[in-house]
Order: sequence, then structure tokens, then C-alpha cells
Amino acid sequence: RRRKQGVWWVYQIAQDKCTQCGLCSDWLACAAIYKKNGKIYINDALCDGCGVCATICPFDAIVKKVIR
Repeated sequence: RRRKQGVWWVYQIAQDKCTQCGLCSDWLACAAIYKKNGKIYINDALCDGCGVCATICPFDAIVKKVIR
């Protein structure tokens, strides 16, 4: 619905806050979250903006990114 309105959001990893604890990548079954070269990333094309990852991150390292 948000995409039809022209504004939606996805989430991204704030690398300066991320401690690579693995809670989001190892315990959350999200296809958008992946590890590469020792860092964790979120694929914008696969993220549906649900926010579960941001909720479980104890370091507030997952932030909302608005797309217009």
C-alpha cells in the first residue's frame, strides 16, 4: 500500500553502531539480511519494511531509510 502512494521505507545497518552480534542475521529468518566481508547488510530490494530487525537489535544499529 505504501508503495502505491509513492513513499515507503526499508531498513539499513548503521555500520558505526553494529557490533556484528548476529542477532539479526543468525536468529531472524529474513532473506534481506546478509553477511559479506565480515559486515551485515540489508538488501533494499528484498526488505519489505516490517521493522522486526530494528526492534530486535540491542544496539539500535538498524535504522529506517525512507524511499520516495
